[in-house]
Amino acid sequence: MPDTGTAPVSLAGRPVRRMGFGAMQLPGPGVFGPPEHRDAALAILRQVADAGVNHIDTAQYYGPDVANDLIRTALHSYPDDLVLVSKVGGTRDGSGQWLPAQRPEDLRAGVEANLSGLGVDQVPVVNLRRFPGSEVPLDEQLAAMVALRHEGLIGGIGLSSVTQEEYRQGVATTTIACVQNSFSVADRSGQDVFDACADDGVPFVPFFPLGSAFMPDKPVLSHPAVRATAERLGCTPAQVALAWLLPGDVIARPPRREPGGSRGRTRRCRDGRPRLSRPQLSSWVPCSGRSLFSGSASWAPASRRTRAAPPWRPRC
Repeated sequence: MPDTGTAPVSLAGRPVRRMGFGAMQLPGPGVFGPPEHRDAALAILRQVADAGVNHIDTAQYYGPDVANDLIRTALHSYPDDLVLVSKVGGTRDGSGQWLPAQRPEDLRAGVEANLSGLGVDQVPVVNLRRFPGSEVPLDEQLAAMVALRHEGLIGGIGLSSVTQEEYRQGVATTTIACVQNSFSVADRSGQDVFDACADDGVPFVPFFPLGSAFMPDKPVLSHPAVRATAERLGCTPAQVALAWLLPGDVIARPPRREPGGSRGRTRRCRDGRPRLSRPQLSSWVPCSGRSLFSGSASWAPASRRTRAAPPWRPRC
């Protein structure tokens, strides 16, 4: 996986590296039921931890209960630096349909289910997942989340699938640990929320950074610019798509190749991996709106580039 070589980001006061792991696809097809190969799923989680990833994203309704059970089986008692991030606001029916669970009592029940499933006394960060058209006022939901934090059941409050207006309401109400919205080279619909997080220094955790079957009209790995850049560098489209999201110089890890081959045109680091600079990537995979790879150390527009870069982490 790419190694950004950058300082950790703080999630609710806990330092995490800029590459995380999303457990959504560990359960069976459709994120429902157990995986076909349970031992393989457990091995993936252990490999993730061994690789130094210390941010794992999950939810009780992944399975339901399956992802949390796999995480607990594979990693409990957890490494001291591991930050588990879950979410509430949704549920599943007997056929696997995704349903809203937006009322304050639903949010509390969701947190309690995550505590039980993960085998912890506190979930370090819990994202409030808003459903489009939710009839529950956001202020009531935030009040419930603040109460849960006050009781020590959660360490920090995040927001997920929120509009810019909802984000603004959230940060005006309480401290927001992070925002988790869909964002990728093929999906810039959340650019306004990303920009707001950048201005406020709130960590932004994009989900579906490599695309998703839930969004077939916005493919990432088959994006022409992504595929062309991967071919040019001799790495995978997934590596390019993740590098597009990361700040600073990014090291992509391509498959092993013999030295001096057709991929020798890529600039090499001391460890033999191709190094990707911001100007290179922005010229091959163009951005829209505020450039994520502007050649500056800051995310801000040119007139404000004296500010430090805000925390920014892709979840894969």
